[in-house]
Amino acid sequence: RLALSAQPDLVTLDLEMPKMDGFTFLRLLMAKRPLPVIVVSSYARKANVFRALELGALDFIAKPDRLVGEGLERVREALREKIATALALVPGNLPSAALRQTDGVVASVPATPSVRPAAGGLRVVAIGASTGGPPALKQILERLPPDLPAALVVAQHMPARFTEAFAERLSRTTGFPVREAEEGDRLEPGLALLAPGGKRTEIVQAGGGLAIRIGEAPREASYVPSIDALFSSLAAVAGERSLGVVLTGMGRDGREGVVALKEAGGCVVVESEETSVVYGMPREALSTGLVDAELPLQRIPGAILDFVSAGRLGQGRVS
Repeated sequence: RLALSAQPDLVTLDLEMPKMDGFTFLRLLMAKRPLPVIVVSSYARKANVFRALELGALDFIAKPDRLVGEGLERVREALREKIATALALVPGNLPSAALRQTDGVVASVPATPSVRPAAGGLRVVAIGASTGGPPALKQILERLPPDLPAALVVAQHMPARFTEAFAERLSRTTGFPVREAEEGDRLEPGLALLAPGGKRTEIVQAGGGLAIRIGEAPREASYVPSIDALFSSLAAVAGERSLGVVLTGMGRDGREGVVALKEAGGCVVVESEETSVVYGMPREALSTGLVDAELPLQRIPGAILDFVSAGRLGQGRVS
């Protein structure tokens, strides 16, 4: 009642509450008065976080194991940053609104189209996302056929210990095979590998194919996993067989990687402002002048299918 009557700028939400749980609260709030909601959840309740994001929560904070010292200070700084981001948004850009914009439109892309791979070897689609990314990724993957003749690698800004649960949920709810990437994993058609949180993920040559290399992220790194590192490494080993997709998110991560992909002959698509929860990363990528297409979320699955089947971004679904 207070959330509806007091008109707060933002709500922080624990999902485990007496009487009314966090999921019921989210449904009611997003139906009656959409507000930025930041979920505060323990590591033990990881699956609940992603359900909340699908219901319209903007982002989440992982509770520290101990409420003193360095762990608490990290949470304090992360919460300040996420609040600043949330307060800069307008209601039309909240996840719940962005999801409504795609209702009944994404379905125009066939759920199981027949896709023949373009000649020239395995094609790789690298997707980078941050704030607002989890529901956007879900919508993309559930519109791609599980036998897609291309490999997917995803870098979603997310803390360590959450990405494994996120990959499992994506696989279960979209029907597209997804799992958290591990050192040495081979890139395969019809498989999406999710970069582990808190680590640096790159793509390298391995025998006659491509594989995942995982290392420690630099302490000074602002964004982990790094979209720039993923895109740049893909450019070096796949060149014109690579497609980079920059989705919603705050900051500049992905900008340098976009330049590397284009210099190597690859293609780049960014999510447009009309569906981006936060337009920062797509705007930065677009400012390079090298992006092939800026598309609303509902058209990105079609762009991926065009690239996989034609080796370029066609004029059909992309236009």
